[in-house]
Amino acid sequence: SVLFRSSFLSFDLEIELARANLPFRKYGGFKFIETAHVKDLIAYLRVLHNPADSVGLRRIINVPARGIGDTTVDKLERMASQSGITLYQAAVDAANADITPSAKRKLKEFTAFMERLRSGPDSRTLTQLVIGVIEESGYLTALEEERSSEARVRIENLKELLTATEDFTEQNREATIAGFLDQVALITDMEQQSAGDRKKKHNAHSVTLMTLQNAKGLQIPQL
Repeated sequence: SVLFRSSFLSFDLEIELARANLPFRKYGGFKFIETAHVKDLIAYLRVLHNPADSVGLRRIINVPARGIGDTTVDKLERMASQSGITLYQAAVDAANADITPSAKRKLKEFTAFMERLRSGPDSRTLTQLVIGVIEESGYLTALEEERSSEARVRIENLKELLTATEDFTEQNREATIAGFLDQVALITDMEQQSAGDRKKKHNAHSVTLMTLQNAKGLQIPQL
């Protein structure tokens, strides 16, 4: 068993356990990679790596809220289907879409900053790219403006994500978005496997991850 002060501190260990193909269970909230705000940032990276990722694009096209509603996205999807292009291409070509002038302006702003990030210098590190996403998307500003304890936790989670990208870069000389996303996918696959094992009650040798708060009063079995 491994105990943490805060839940988000487990991310690096989750990566290492997944690499080693060791099943793990995390108590007291979602695994770090499964929190909504971290999923949002991962979705941004997925779209930057592969603009044809329509699932990822639908997740982040209005996160944080930027005035691009479901109706607009639905119309873009119809345009994409009729024209044989991707949803991202339809967003880039929004000036020709049957949407409001306001939506066209918002989409132009969105795709402009995404293209700036995609065309950044080759010398830029993975961490610098993630910082660019957090800042240029308005994600960090939106959290800071909330001024809530939940927002502060989310900001800490984003800082931990940056720590994870730094660690990944240190361990991989040629760290790329694709490589990092592969590691994230590995964690997701491991969680699905562990979930299946839990249902079958074959999880006796899983590593237990837990915050100190959630460990109070529990009897953790010795392996």
